[in-house]
Amino acid sequence: MSELGISVYPDLAGAEEIREYMKLASSYGCGRVFSSMFSVEGTNEEIIAYFKDMCESAHECSLRVSLDVNPGFLKKFGVSYDDISLFHEIGCDILRMDLPYGKEKDLILCQNPYGI
Repeated sequence: MSELGISVYPDLAGAEEIREYMKLASSYGCGRVFSSMFSVEGTNEEIIAYFKDMCESAHECSLRVSLDVNPGFLKKFGVSYDDISLFHEIGCDILRMDLPYGKEKDLILCQNPYGI
């Protein structure tokens, strides 16, 4: 079964505008929202807070959240392929890896206990 989704870019629209877009998309049957964690500037804490709020808003609209990351970005946040609990804490449903770790580490990443 196919599922429609939208992309949101925090560097191009404000948080409230994105919330309204997610509500509208949900009302038309979309089930997913994609965003890139690279597109928000600020401290690690500010970026985490932004995406936690975005994930909460998306879930209120019954949207699953996919976030774009890569190994370098994860390292910056102290996240490793074998512990992605941060993404569980912020409410992320899907991680899209922009670059691979390598076969074995990617497999471990995919077999996380959070179902992400």
